[in-house]
Amino acid sequence: MPEKIKLELKSYDCSDLPVFIDKWSPDNSEDVYIGVNLTIGESGCDGGSNYQCMIATPNGLKRVSSQLDDFNFDSRAILIVKTFCWEKIKRHFKEVIKKCEDETLVDSQWKLQRYFQWEYEDYIEEKY
Repeated sequence: MPEKIKLELKSYDCSDLPVFIDKWSPDNSEDVYIGVNLTIGESGCDGGSNYQCMIATPNGLKRVSSQLDDFNFDSRAILIVKTFCWEKIKRHFKEVIKKCEDETLVDSQWKLQRYFQWEYEDYIEEKY
């Protein structure tokens, strides 16, 4: 059986927050709804691909849904947690990334799209 490539979480950020997510503490850890950006790539190689995921608690979903005309989220990539704890969430992301390792980077990227929204999702290269 061919060896799987190794993936790693290269970087992460949240543009919804005024500080780096590692330093952020919500006012209420049971009422959170934020988007995170993840850069995931092959271990030992420069760069990676960008993925997005929403992190929400049930109370956060309730709060956000009350602000919409219809309860309609355009993202399938939502991680629902009881309480916000970035270290636990980051550990979960790393477990998911490991589970998505495959023989090629492309195969791994297809698997990652089950959990996160990929920057090139639905991209079709135009042929001239």
